Amino acid sequence: MFPEKKTLEKIKIALIGNPNVGKTAIFNYLTKSSQKVANFPGITVKGKSGFFTAKNKKFIVTDLPGTYGFGTDSPEEKVAKKFLLDEDLNLIINVVDATKLERNLILTLQLTGFKKPMIIVLTFADKIEEEGIDINYEELSKIFGVPVIPISALHKHDLEHLKQFIIQYIQSPLIPETILKADEILDLSPKIKALYLYLKNISIPKKLKNLSLEWLTFLVATNDEVVLEHFDRETREQINSILQETDMHLENEEVPVSLLFINYLYEKVQEIIKKVYSNKEEVNTKTIMELIDEVLLDPIVGLLVFSAVIWLTFKLTFDVSQPFSTLIEIMINQVIAMIHHYLPQNVFTSFLSDGLISGIGFILTFLPQLAFLFFGITLLEQTGYLTRVVFVTDRFLNKLGITGKSLAPLLLGFGCNVSGVLATKTIPDEKERIITILVNPFMSCSARLPVYVLISSALFPQIASLVITGIYLGGIMLAAFMIWVYRKTLFRGEQSSLLIEMPELTLPPTSSIFYQIYLYLKDFTLHAGFGITIGVVIIWVLSITGPSGYLGPDALNNQALIQQSWVYKIGQLLETIFKPMGWETPLIVALILGFIAKEVVVGTLAVLYGHGNMAQLVPILSSVMSPVQGIAYMVFVLTYTPCIATVFAIKEELGIKWTIFSIINGLVTAWFLSFLIITIGGLLL
Repeated sequence: MFPEKKTLEKIKIALIGNPNVGKTAIFNYLTKSSQKVANFPGITVKGKSGFFTAKNKKFIVTDLPGTYGFGTDSPEEKVAKKFLLDEDLNLIINVVDATKLERNLILTLQLTGFKKPMIIVLTFADKIEEEGIDINYEELSKIFGVPVIPISALHKHDLEHLKQFIIQYIQSPLIPETILKADEILDLSPKIKALYLYLKNISIPKKLKNLSLEWLTFLVATNDEVVLEHFDRETREQINSILQETDMHLENEEVPVSLLFINYLYEKVQEIIKKVYSNKEEVNTKTIMELIDEVLLDPIVGLLVFSAVIWLTFKLTFDVSQPFSTLIEIMINQVIAMIHHYLPQNVFTSFLSDGLISGIGFILTFLPQLAFLFFGITLLEQTGYLTRVVFVTDRFLNKLGITGKSLAPLLLGFGCNVSGVLATKTIPDEKERIITILVNPFMSCSARLPVYVLISSALFPQIASLVITGIYLGGIMLAAFMIWVYRKTLFRGEQSSLLIEMPELTLPPTSSIFYQIYLYLKDFTLHAGFGITIGVVIIWVLSITGPSGYLGPDALNNQALIQQSWVYKIGQLLETIFKPMGWETPLIVALILGFIAKEVVVGTLAVLYGHGNMAQLVPILSSVMSPVQGIAYMVFVLTYTPCIATVFAIKEELGIKWTIFSIINGLVTAWFLSFLIITIGGLLL
């Protein structure tokens, strides 16, 4: 007999706080390897959940999006509010930045209205001591009626103390005192008073019963959709009637309820601050960090510093990682060679080596680049520097219809479009994130450079570098134009404005950085990796088979054999589409195989034209392409889908519909621009 498996009691916990208060560090420590990233139901805002076990309990922790409070229609706020209402939570952990107590406590006051067990965690406790600030934690705990735990999110000892406290506290948690007082809010507005009296005498829906009546009144008075959807139609009509009737009896237009309530909350916060906050010593001299900020936020110097930083990030991501990628590639090739040496040359061996292992190897060669990329992004983000970059570049990008948050992903696209797409995780606005992903393929990645070099050397030997520079600039101009087009068509409406809080410049713990890198790589490998492998295998099948049947793995390196493959036949079928460009079949086939990776284009041309030596391709290409055709070909390579890895990265971030749109848009744009170049060039030359 097997011992009966014990069912763990589930404890649901929500982490909530303003942006940049240290929630991520707490979440990472509590949940560690159990994390998963997912979209919240019904909305595209991403959140994280994870768990840890202790004392026969499974503590399920959800990290809610950072929000400054409840009173707007932002997606982050809706997600947090809906989660707090719908989930049967055992504990709310309100994370508060102790150095910005005045602003953070606005959210804390609102959370007391949910009447659910809560604790308040004050982060950056070490910094307030350095700044000579004293907070009376006991008094703050007394005011809210729940424990107040000061910690430094950088210290494992503090995080472990918090974890142990949660495990013990959950046995008898406390519901916070409702700071919002009925006698005070009723005097704010006739609307509030009328609604309060009405709601007091009706049956409140089940999901809203935990809300204090004062807090519920405010949410209803501000037409909060998340709350109103819980009422039946008759009640909603009655609420509208009360609001309209109140308006009719007002001589002058009343100040918006939301503004009245925010002012009320600020007054409450000021009362609390006076009781718990004191500054031991006034420091008038600027700190080192403030002096650094003056440099980083300067419109001119800040851009120069950013240029240097992004250059270093490029070097780190693509140059430093290259030996690791090369080593992985060598190891994969050795494995493939061993398989061919020891196994019989049949379909299974070819599938195993040239299909499956090649596909997996293709993914593995990306990992060093992505690891260094995510190291750079995580370091810039967790130190607080990335927020400063966003601020400095915003006024330039705002004219196109995006904010400074899109700059880093776009620039990273020059190295690798996969990296650029995945880097959009830092963009909170969904429309802007989609636009940035859709235009990222127009940023010419490093894999396309060998194609430019080959064709430019063949057709423009005297001005090759100038031509290549023009191609890169053309990609930038095309991306800028498409951003403007998307804003005017698919993503019309109010443009997202940049509202950011400048976090403290700090050096994050290495454990936090490397753990974030691990999560990113795990996410990419598990989700995009499978699709990439399947895609590579499909292309492999089309390359080593044809109408006559199985051609064998030699087809990938044999001119005569590959001309009998399905890939080559598809290229011949597409000759009609590419007829206006006048490209030969080998050039079209190279574009098809370039779907795997743009590095394949040059190698494919070498095989199809029967010259393994790349230098021998130069005179061949100069004889089969005119200069205008060459420019059109390079523009096509620039514009159509970068590689299969980018496709699956887009699918991972946006889903299948936008992925298909991206592929079709790239192909149509590439064909149209190439046709335009051929047509205009034919008229002028």
